[in-house]
Amino acid sequence: MPILHMEFDWAIRKKNVRLAIWTLTSIVTMIIELELAFNKDKLVYEKRNVCEGLKGFLSFQTVMMLYYLYDLYDYQVAGAKKEWYHILYKGENPGPCPSFSHRMVSFIAEFVIIALHTPPFFDFKYWKKSSGAVKPFVSDKLNVFVFLRLYLFVRVVRDYTAVYSRRRLIYDSGYKEEGGYEVGSLTAMKSVYLQYTTTMIAVLAGGSILILAYMAHVAERDWQPEQFDYKNCVWYVIFFIAAMDYGSMGPKSAFGKGVAVLILVWGMILLSMFVSVVFDCAGLSSYEVWAIDWLKQGELMEQERHVAADVIATWWRYKMAARNRMGKQSNGRKNDPMSETYFKLSTVKKYKLLMEIQFKIRRAGGGDDGFPKPSLVSESAVSLSDSAREIRQYIESQQDSNPDGQQLQSRLAAIDRAHEAILAKLEAMSSSQQTA
Repeated sequence: MPILHMEFDWAIRKKNVRLAIWTLTSIVTMIIELELAFNKDKLVYEKRNVCEGLKGFLSFQTVMMLYYLYDLYDYQVAGAKKEWYHILYKGENPGPCPSFSHRMVSFIAEFVIIALHTPPFFDFKYWKKSSGAVKPFVSDKLNVFVFLRLYLFVRVVRDYTAVYSRRRLIYDSGYKEEGGYEVGSLTAMKSVYLQYTTTMIAVLAGGSILILAYMAHVAERDWQPEQFDYKNCVWYVIFFIAAMDYGSMGPKSAFGKGVAVLILVWGMILLSMFVSVVFDCAGLSSYEVWAIDWLKQGELMEQERHVAADVIATWWRYKMAARNRMGKQSNGRKNDPMSETYFKLSTVKKYKLLMEIQFKIRRAGGGDDGFPKPSLVSESAVSLSDSAREIRQYIESQQDSNPDGQQLQSRLAAIDRAHEAILAKLEAMSSSQQTA
């Protein structure tokens, strides 16, 4: 089946490109017809033979596009039936057999959009107004809705996206078995939007502003020719999309009001896209979040190092003060550093701060792969090792002035043994991490 799938996708891509080419030619025909039908001296749309010929050619293009649209749907149904029979012959239950009726709703919707134009000789005077004026049965202005055929380019873009052209590989990997939906135009456009957000919004906004400005220009130039020239219409559409007025410009004809509603609806969609882009720019990327979290984690580890060293230093100062008192009682001052009560309160306060810092490190420890998770044991060991070095240096500096050298030497030996044990534990942990 892979060869059949490739052939099927290639045929669909070719049919969509053909429809897109017919769309461009019909738009060019429509613009030429509208410009020739409008009398710039009288400021009215007139009935001319050349314009009727152009409308006849536009009708021919429309009929051909409708035929190619039916051919596209019929080919898709044929491909779905082949897939259905393939699943059936494998002994599985493929569900109901695909038919054209399953796609009838979307086909009718596209049929109406493509068929929307002014046929030749339908602009005869028919509608009488209360003022005595007679309006054409179908105005040439209706031809501006030929621009709606540009939606066919969505299929062309879809066919050339990687997620759609390789959707068979996605299906084979178990995507549908996990409950995944069919990869279609919406998924393809989402992938394009995620990959080329700025480019896609710029193309949509710029192209739609120019097209809507021309539609507003055609709708109102026979009513307000001075205000609704094309340049003013461009500014009018830009401000109207932003929900603001541009000068005193406003539609007076019923057709112009309908175009204004279309501009307003499309403007809401564009504004939502602009807002999403602004929020994406204001938000942090995954790498920026990683960098900030890593820095915060480093600051917490540094605080843990200092607080752990401060706890040990406080304990050592208390022991030295108790020894130097030689059994004498404290002078009873409230904040006397030699007081046992003050030592206990200070130690509890600092130890509580140490526990809070380690709790924050544990909360920040869980991250994505590649995130530098903190090793609390190793960091605490480093802190204790540094504190042991500081205590050893302090004892060595006090050794000459202290008469009880043997007791200091025994304490110094105990500190050295603890230091060696800490270093051994650090080496074991680093070797285990390298092995992992």
